[in-house]
Amino acid sequence: MSNISTPKHLNSLEEGALTEWLARYGKTIIYGLVAFVAILILVYRLSTGHAVKAEQEYFQAANDYALFTQEGPTKDSPNTNDAFQRLLTIMARHPELHAAYDGALAQTLLNRGQLAEAKPLAIATLERTKSDDLPMYSQYASASLLISEERYQEALDKSQALQQQMIETIGRQPVAQERSFGDELFAFNLLRIAMLEQQLGDTQAELKTWHIWKQYAALEAAKDLPAKVDAQAFRTVIQQLAIGTLALPDYIAYREKVLTQLKK
Repeated sequence: MSNISTPKHLNSLEEGALTEWLARYGKTIIYGLVAFVAILILVYRLSTGHAVKAEQEYFQAANDYALFTQEGPTKDSPNTNDAFQRLLTIMARHPELHAAYDGALAQTLLNRGQLAEAKPLAIATLERTKSDDLPMYSQYASASLLISEERYQEALDKSQALQQQMIETIGRQPVAQERSFGDELFAFNLLRIAMLEQQLGDTQAELKTWHIWKQYAALEAAKDLPAKVDAQAFRTVIQQLAIGTLALPDYIAYREKVLTQLKK
């Protein structure tokens, strides 16, 4: 049994705390974790037979990546920008590193509003995943590009089409290990749909999607869900998007309260 329950302390939450949660995770959710594609698919495909110098450069690349993506006021400092340029230089010498870093760098740049810099890296990730026979992840990342260009309705249409594809695939392949996508992708994509519906002001659709998300996450009793998905994937998402005692279920409860009042 999950130890995650629907929050009962919503009225005691300060609006500022919910604003902080949305400020920290809103862009990440709606852009859809471009890095998710690269990390899940290719990060462990680096050869173990490289020379010591190559291993040292891998270590340097990891350090530069960590410095560039760190949160806080230093993200635009010269040191951080230098780290980004060093990482690009190392990636040019070691093309296999693009698999590990292109998507993650694109995500960071998107979150910072640097769309021009992010787009080539995101496109490179999409092109690379085409050859890996993982079309669901490619579609997921394609929607991220649409969102970065503020083409929200197109992104929603693509996300909904992807969700239906995954539901149909689960129906044909009920064993998760036999499918070409993980349950976490299902959870993230459904979360993105709710956020896009919020962005577009579709009150009724957003409320319905939150209700479905909660059922999949075992936050309330499931009734006639169209696919059988492991609730652990949804709990993983909740844990990843927590700030102290404030978590995704708190934000969902807040949105449901707002949306219910709007319907009256």
